[in-house]
Amino acid sequence: MTSESKSHDSNTPDILDTVFCVGGSCQIRYLKFGYGIASIKSKLVSEVVKGDYIYTGAHDSFAKVLCVVKFPIRSDQKMYHVFDAWVNPKQPIKTNINNDWKFPENLYAEKDHRRYTEAFAYNLVLESTHHFSLNDNLIVATLGHQSHNDPVAGHPYFGSSKILTELSNLPGYEEGFVDLSRSTFNVDTDTSLINGVNPA
Repeated sequence: MTSESKSHDSNTPDILDTVFCVGGSCQIRYLKFGYGIASIKSKLVSEVVKGDYIYTGAHDSFAKVLCVVKFPIRSDQKMYHVFDAWVNPKQPIKTNINNDWKFPENLYAEKDHRRYTEAFAYNLVLESTHHFSLNDNLIVATLGHQSHNDPVAGHPYFGSSKILTELSNLPGYEEGFVDLSRSTFNVDTDTSLINGVNPA
């Protein structure tokens, strides 16, 4: 039997808790080029733009940003605040590149699960890898990482090529910024997981 999808807006309880996203105020390292020299600088996730080379968390590896994706956040939404970084409860994370993916809710105490006061959260599409480092302490999975068999990271939508295809057809993708803040999300009625997005 084929499962059905139902559309939900961004205020539906629990829907946005499953999104792969991080806080815009998190720090991220990137390469700044000038006069033929590359230096390592820091900026906020909300300041990342297409073409930036950001630190992946793997040794001294940097990857090119293809697109920044902005997600809506409910006014009462909670995220995990660890290592001075904000991550959604279902955002796959690692504390070391060689570790397995984990959910923040399985690693950290309830006291770290706090109300997130920013209006938006973010994730990235990268050219050559599928993870990046926050505050030099957490490694987070990007959208469309395609680790299908991973029990944590293997989300049927956020971890698949489907979201990359849908994003590529949305306004702003070619320019490197897709704003989903007023979009609605399709949710699989069998699994209760997001499986598509409808642009505003």
